[in-house]
Order: sequence, then structure tokens, then C-alpha cells
Amino acid sequence: MTPCAPSPPPTPGGFPRHPGKWALIPTVRRSAPPSSSCSTPLIAGRRRAVRLGGSFDMATQKLGVRRIGSATWSGAVGRMSAPFRRPSRRRRQEELTQDLLRQLAGVAEEIRHANLIQLQRLIVGQVDRAMADPALMAAMSTLDDLPDFKRRQLLFVNREYATILLAYRIGSVSWGELLGHLRVLCRNSVFADYWERTAEHRRSLPGESIEAKVGEAVDVIMEELAEGPDEWWVVGPSPEG
Repeated sequence: MTPCAPSPPPTPGGFPRHPGKWALIPTVRRSAPPSSSCSTPLIAGRRRAVRLGGSFDMATQKLGVRRIGSATWSGAVGRMSAPFRRPSRRRRQEELTQDLLRQLAGVAEEIRHANLIQLQRLIVGQVDRAMADPALMAAMSTLDDLPDFKRRQLLFVNREYATILLAYRIGSVSWGELLGHLRVLCRNSVFADYWERTAEHRRSLPGESIEAKVGEAVDVIMEELAEGPDEWWVVGPSPEG
């Protein structure tokens, strides 16, 4: 009987456990299929040495360190930039609040102008009724010893003056434009008569009111027109107010 061929001797392999140390790990490798002369397979064992903590472990550790460092830096940047974002948001809120207040003030001013226009309409309606009825005309006018036609004229120029004044109060005309309208109106003899007869009425006006300011401008225009200037369109106070 022919003896079986001996198995090859085991060869050591490297599997690092710690730097400088080697661990012998038995491994099993099957031999070639048994021949007809050997019924029992031969199992040859060899030992592999594996180094632990190799390049793969180092790469994994470095990647973990990078991730931790990136997260730490991102958190630090977020904490540093947060205080700088708050003033910007607060400033934006203040701007929105100021804009809202300006809009509310504008709406309130428009409502006030609408009320003034509505009041002027009521006055005009009453004047029209008074001019059509002599009894009502006498009740509305504060001037005595006037014929009806003269009373109608004075009521009409008073309404015209009030309309020009209303246009200035609601912002439809500027101060310079108002003076231009008043210069033309003051050249009318009926208005000049009305202005002279109602001088006592304007003394009761508050000095800081618009009516008092415009009344003083009309007084200056009347005085300069009385001197007979050649350029009547430049008489009166300064257009800059």
C-alpha cells in the first residue's frame, strides 16, 4: 500500500494585534481531494498573523475626528453669528413698525381732509339756500343795512374765499399757489368790500391758525395793491412762506 503524500507545512501569516506583536490564529485549509489510496482527508493548519490597528483603523479614526471637528466648528460659528443676526431682525421690525405708523398717520390725515370737504359741502348748500330766499339770507348774514343784491354778492365771495382756503388746508395747492389765487381774488372790488367789512370778524381767530395766517397774507396783498403797483402779480408775502 502506497503511503499518502504528506501535507505541506503550515506557513505563518501576519495579522497584527498591536504594533510589534503578532497573534497566531489557526486557519484551516482543505487539501486537494483525497486520492484513491487515502480515504482520510488531510487537514493542514496554518497560522496567520494579523496586525491590529492598521491603516484601515487609522483612516476610520481620522474620518471620525474630521466629522467631530466639523460639527464643533459649525456649532461655534452658529453661536458666534447668532448675536449678529438679532439686531438685524430687530431693526427690520422697527422699520416695519415705523412704516405702519406712517401709513396710519396718512389714513388719519385723509379722513380729516374728507371731513373738511364734507363740511364745506354743507356750508355751500346752506349758502345756496340762503341766496335763494331773502329771509334765510338775512338770517345767515351778520352785516346790516345792505340791499339783497349786495348781501348775495358778499355771501358769494365769502364762499369763494372759503373754497380757496379749503384747497390749501387739504394740500391741493401749495402756499405759493394759494397766494396766486388770492392776488387775483383781491383785485375784485366786491371781495375788497367784503374784506373791509369783515375785518372785525377775523380778530377772533387764533393767531396760530391757518385762517389767521392766510388772513394776514390777504391784508398784505390789499395794502400793496392799494399803492397801485404795475406788477400786481408779485404783491404779498413771500411764496416760500
